[in-house]
Amino acid sequence: MTPFLTALFGLLTLLVGVAVVAGLGLALIVWRGGTVPPLVARTVGAHGLGAIAAVSGVATLGSLYYSEIAGFVPCDLCWFQRIFAYPIAVLATLALVGHVRRLRVEPGRLPGRHIWQQVVPLAALGLPIAIYHVLIQRLPTLDAGMCDPSVPCSAIWVQQFGFITIPWMAGTVFAFVLVVALLVRLAARAPRTTKTEEGTIAP
Repeated sequence: MTPFLTALFGLLTLLVGVAVVAGLGLALIVWRGGTVPPLVARTVGAHGLGAIAAVSGVATLGSLYYSEIAGFVPCDLCWFQRIFAYPIAVLATLALVGHVRRLRVEPGRLPGRHIWQQVVPLAALGLPIAIYHVLIQRLPTLDAGMCDPSVPCSAIWVQQFGFITIPWMAGTVFAFVLVVALLVRLAARAPRTTKTEEGTIAP
């Protein structure tokens, strides 16, 4: 079961990574004077929160599977990443449920800014830890002594496609959250063409 799930998580990580690169490319185009295509702006604005809830939720379940079922003992850096990753999944899911309920009353409504103010700092703190963890796995000498020798941070429990490890998966999720939040911010500047049932431009 574990090899199958690792292959699945590895494939999902690749797909999310492609989305991150594409999102960064689009953000770069906008930064250099381009505009966010209206269709992309509407899609990101309406479904960005759902995408974060789904990606972070799957990542959280995968993390719990590895530690609670597969028996992989989390290292100190793993715990730090969990501290920042798990709340993202909870906050995004709760915000998504509340947003879906409000859509029944206000069709066309976009998620509130508060959710981005909550998840972005968590992802911004978690990403460098994940990057550092990946580096330690490749270069154990970079360990500054913060890891428990009995559960070394350099240990590689799983590796898919030759480079995707558990902290790589976590880092990809953190990067995805940041890129989606950036695109949502850029999309807010794009012209709105979606209309509500009352015929007014969606906020």
